[in-house]
Amino acid sequence: MVIEDDSELVGDEELAASVVTAAPATSACRRAVGMLSLSASVMLCSAALAGAATQVSYGLIRHRASTCNGMVPMPVSAYVLGWAGVGTAALALVMLGVDAARCRRVGGVRTALLALTVLCLAFAAFVTYTVYSDAPTRRFLCSG
Repeated sequence: MVIEDDSELVGDEELAASVVTAAPATSACRRAVGMLSLSASVMLCSAALAGAATQVSYGLIRHRASTCNGMVPMPVSAYVLGWAGVGTAALALVMLGVDAARCRRVGGVRTALLALTVLCLAFAAFVTYTVYSDAPTRRFLCSG
């Protein structure tokens, strides 16, 4: 049966036509919710990477203090972990803007995740700065 105009739709056919028009909005919202959950996971990974960089840097500080040897270099893993934390936080910010703007139902959650991701990016940047500030070697660490 071919329908020429919408006035002939009745009963089940009308319901089927309304479901077909509502499907793209629903799939856009599902995709937006999926991107929000994925970006939240990436944000948590960036915080974990920055935390690992902090532990490496702090371990070096403790080792330098316990051995009175200020010439021990910063491990490369601290730099890699710090920059990986910054990169993944930036990736989470980009992911928040991809599909989440299409669905109005995720507005409040998107705003909260955006604020948390910006804080996570600031944390990762601060950790990377701290790694670089702890890196210089000092010949005379323990005097006396």
